[in-house]
Amino acid sequence: MANMPTRLLILAVTMLLALAVAACDNGGETSEGPGLTSTAPLSTAAVSTASPQAAATITPFPGASECAGGSGGRLSEIQAEAPFQVYCPTWVPEGLTFLGSEYGGGVWLALLERTTLEATFVDAAGTTKVRFIQGRPDLDVALKLFTPTGETIAYGDQFQAEVYESLPNVPFAGPLLVAVTTTPDGFGRWIDGQGIDLEQLKRMAASMKPLQR
Repeated sequence: MANMPTRLLILAVTMLLALAVAACDNGGETSEGPGLTSTAPLSTAAVSTASPQAAATITPFPGASECAGGSGGRLSEIQAEAPFQVYCPTWVPEGLTFLGSEYGGGVWLALLERTTLEATFVDAAGTTKVRFIQGRPDLDVALKLFTPTGETIAYGDQFQAEVYESLPNVPFAGPLLVAVTTTPDGFGRWIDGQGIDLEQLKRMAASMKPLQR
């Protein structure tokens, strides 16, 4: 009887070893069921906790799909921040590609406030370039480099714009045609084009549509 505890200990160890071998032979199965291990739920929980949330995206404003050159997405981002109604061209001359749009700094026109956008379209050769500027450019300063032609054209389907052309010997790569207006909300609207003619300027200006009606 003195050896009973020792025998019980040996028996217990033997049973534990047998259970361990059986578990290995069954591919890691345990009492939780076939193909499952005790760590599986913890692993799944860890993954779901660590997964990053999807980044916020800007829903394009109504009318963005009509913007020329796929510019509607970027202009929608600006519209979400801008205190003014953003317009986009629905037509630009063939061969022009949307280069991008800046909002705030970086616009060549002198600013009264950092609330001006500039959207640029260029051709592959770099000989034709068009810019659509909206916000608070200092029109009094900018127009000192231009002279009025006396032509009035449509800006969108509600407003009128005056046409200007650059003065001789101004610091541009070539002559510029400009359509400019101030809408009733007090914000300036400016389109300039290098390598375009008056008919193309008219068509671009008339094609301007608001992103949000």
